[in-house]
Amino acid sequence: MLSLADMVLAWAGAAPRPTVMPSAIARLTTAAAIRAADRLRLTMVLLPLVDNADP
Repeated sequence: MLSLADMVLAWAGAAPRPTVMPSAIARLTTAAAIRAADRLRLTMVLLPLVDNADP
């Protein structure tokens, strides 16, 4: 069942509110960004070692 606020937003043509709390979305996004930065940092450390290795 839609809440009154959701019905007003739907009547106004706005998208429905997300069911996940914005703070949870921010935490997940931040965690994903930290993991991506860690992978990039690890790649930058390991790449010169692989490039300089003797065949």
